[in-house]
Amino acid sequence: MSELPYDYQNAELTGKEIYTGIYRLSSNGVPAALMSFTAMSLFKTYVPESISTANTQWRINEKLYDLLPSSSFVSVMYGIYDRQRREFKYSSGGHPGGFFIHKGEVQEIGTRGSLIGIFTGDHFSCEEASVTVQPSDSIIFISDGILEAAVSSRCMFRKRG
Repeated sequence: MSELPYDYQNAELTGKEIYTGIYRLSSNGVPAALMSFTAMSLFKTYVPESISTANTQWRINEKLYDLLPSSSFVSVMYGIYDRQRREFKYSSGGHPGGFFIHKGEVQEIGTRGSLIGIFTGDHFSCEEASVTVQPSDSIIFISDGILEAAVSSRCMFRKRG
């Protein structure tokens, strides 16, 4: 039971926006699964109240700071896609960003941000960025588990460059 998966992805569709995120707790097992579920629930709670991904992460951090065990944290990549404006706003907190594919060109996306649950108040930081999305474009979020996967030689995969 201690090896439960601890990467979670979520997407919510509202009238004109799509909210999506990928979350990962620093530990695994049942307690980690419950805390990850709590983090995902907080995102669902704050989604309708905020149009800023950075502000949403700050608010969730303030709630989880006292709930998480001292050695635990949550990494997150979170985005809001406005279908009318064709704008995708995103921010990451200690989680790999992802990729934006436009006209066959792949661009890495992500921002600098604190892990959720480590810092509080003014010590927590989170940036927001955006891209304009055309109908043929793609946005791909990745789990940091992909980067941590071991190959047969026991080396970890890495991003190039």
